Amino acid sequence: MEDTNNSNSVKNIIYMTKSGLDALTDELAERLELREKILNDIDEARRQGDLSENSQYTSAKENQSMNESRIAELNEIIRNAIVSESDNDNSDVVQFGSIVEVEVNGSVLKLEIVSEHESDLTQGKISDKSPIGSILLGAKLNSTVKLDVDGKIIEYKIKKIE
Repeated sequence: MEDTNNSNSVKNIIYMTKSGLDALTDELAERLELREKILNDIDEARRQGDLSENSQYTSAKENQSMNESRIAELNEIIRNAIVSESDNDNSDVVQFGSIVEVEVNGSVLKLEIVSEHESDLTQGKISDKSPIGSILLGAKLNSTVKLDVDGKIIEYKIKKIE
């Protein structure tokens, strides 16, 4: 008998740092708690009568839709996540999970190479798939990598790898 169920198909592996996976797991728990509040909001709005002109009901349903979409997305990411940290024994090469200190245009930046699902430039976390992240991966300590941005070459000197 042929298996037509796609549940056994190859999953989309998502490499993440442990802290990134923990943050998504925490967000999922918060959103599952929020689900109950939203259901209460919907029930409260229903009690107010005519739903066709009930902005509280419409708003609660929109919140529910956005929350449920994010819950589904988080479940999918977490189900496919594999924790991958940098190999501390090899701090001469930039790897996924490495914290890299680079000098660019006279300034020093500290960047952590993470997955696209946990990147946050305000915290110095850049995706391994971003232009900067992808050129840093595999680069060696004290080397310089170059990034072409609209015809302008930007050089990143790798000063430290953790």
